[in-house]
Amino acid sequence: MSSDADEGTKSDETAAASTDFEGDPITARVELTEDDFKEVWAVLPRNRRALVELVFSLLAVPVFWLMIAVLDSHGWSGLLSLPVVVGSFIFGAFLAFRVWRQRFAWAQTAAKQMRSAEGVEFRFDSVGISLEVPGRPSQHEWSSLYRSIETTRCFAIYTAPTMVMVVPKRAFAASEQTRLRARLRQIPKRELPGTELGRPLRRRALLWFVFLCVFLAVWRLLNQT
Repeated sequence: MSSDADEGTKSDETAAASTDFEGDPITARVELTEDDFKEVWAVLPRNRRALVELVFSLLAVPVFWLMIAVLDSHGWSGLLSLPVVVGSFIFGAFLAFRVWRQRFAWAQTAAKQMRSAEGVEFRFDSVGISLEVPGRPSQHEWSSLYRSIETTRCFAIYTAPTMVMVVPKRAFAASEQTRLRARLRQIPKRELPGTELGRPLRRRALLWFVFLCVFLAVWRLLNQT
């Protein structure tokens, strides 16, 4: 009996959450731009992981050269040689450009697939969120949403673990933004695949450690011959 009661309580809570939308429906039609998608790119959990890995890689480069300076008999003079400085700069610039290019390509592809220049219509009501793009309407209940993230100019709403809806704030009046913000904050933060930071960073740190151990072993071998 207690199990059935608990399940009934959870069902009631889910139903209440799905209808917890005060006032009239909020509707808007707006042209989504590539800048809207670029705005949210850096705050999406999977992309934050890519940025953290980029920073880790950039920090690993000076650590490597510092170790070389300690081992090298020429010390800092060898470390600050032109090939070393130029090579490090090129490597860092390449990594940063690759991440920047991913952001640009994602925004361009998303805008093109949605045909967003033709206008996108949003509707928020007690049932959930309706999105109508040219030739492809969709509707999502509040209880089915995965996560909501707010930026300065947009709301990013995960309708599935790998699908995000970008909602520009400029489409709504200030009072409507307040109502939307209050409701979107009730969306639970569900687990998203490919967003874990701890395990990938530990794995990358382990790979760097193995690399340094192999490098040190080769270095000592060459110095002994």
